[in-house]
Amino acid sequence: TFVPAATGSVELRGHHAATAAAIAGLAAAAPQPAQAAELTFDGFGPGELVAIFVPIVYCWLAYGEWEAKQDPVEDVGVGALGRTVDGT
Repeated sequence: TFVPAATGSVELRGHHAATAAAIAGLAAAAPQPAQAAELTFDGFGPGELVAIFVPIVYCWLAYGEWEAKQDPVEDVGVGALGRTVDGT
């Protein structure tokens, strides 16, 4: 909090300086509320969900596109050693 300067000529000496130091020390030592980012959404929120599911969906879509470009293998005899499409 902001404490404005006192108006007039006030000097802290002796007892007043000690009292001000004690009040400042108590204010600094008072427990402060936590402002941790981990407490938001109980540590597992939208950012974590995006980090988990975006790569899964991306890889699934990429595999589907790759699989669609491959030759059908229903009529292959013993093995599928034909042409494969890798890349372009």
